[in-house]
Amino acid sequence: MTGKTTKHFAGNEDGGGTVFSLFVFMILCVILGIMVDATNAWRNSTILASAADMGSHAGAVVLANSGDENDALAAARAQVRRNIPVETFGNTVGADDDVFLLHFDPETRELSYAGPKNAVAVRTNRMAERSNAVGTFLLSFAGVLSWDVREVSVTAYDVSTICRGTDGIFAEEAIRAASQNRFGTGYCVHSNERVWLPQQNEFDPGSLVSMPDLDDCNNKCTDEANPGIETTELNM
Repeated sequence: MTGKTTKHFAGNEDGGGTVFSLFVFMILCVILGIMVDATNAWRNSTILASAADMGSHAGAVVLANSGDENDALAAARAQVRRNIPVETFGNTVGADDDVFLLHFDPETRELSYAGPKNAVAVRTNRMAERSNAVGTFLLSFAGVLSWDVREVSVTAYDVSTICRGTDGIFAEEAIRAASQNRFGTGYCVHSNERVWLPQQNEFDPGSLVSMPDLDDCNNKCTDEANPGIETTELNM
């Protein structure tokens, strides 16, 4: 009787579907956890990056206006906290080395701690060691309780002795201008790719058009085409 019962139990498939369903459910939870929690971590990374950009820019503006270095650091830190409040995100710039000054060399395009301070760097952090890491939801069931996220931004206020970032229009890619414009004294139009100008633009003394290769101006960077224009080849 016992032998028949054991044989019957071993061959009984009742409940197999339930076990399989639980197995599939666990796999789905892991996949969904990666999707949901990773997306949340990416979203927080984007928020931190944006706040770091705004903070470093705020500090650089203070330096550009001949402000005190300590005021620049304070402005950068305050701007970050306005955009990602401590009450919601924790103290993302709580350490002294989260906001600091650097020197940017426009010739070598390198940052260093030596030299005049003309750049502000900001690190925004959500880390377990600071008790403000990005928490997980579904992945917590797999033992992953949080993500560490850190973003860094650096803004330099004076990248050239010829053109300054507050003097005009600056672009990484091509600039295309219309005709019948007037560019005032001290105004700078710079592209790291090229500047395309039609004819009949007027440039006051002291204004400037710059790009890495003046041949890309297609013969429009002349006084005949655009009266008063001054140009220079400049990499920034």
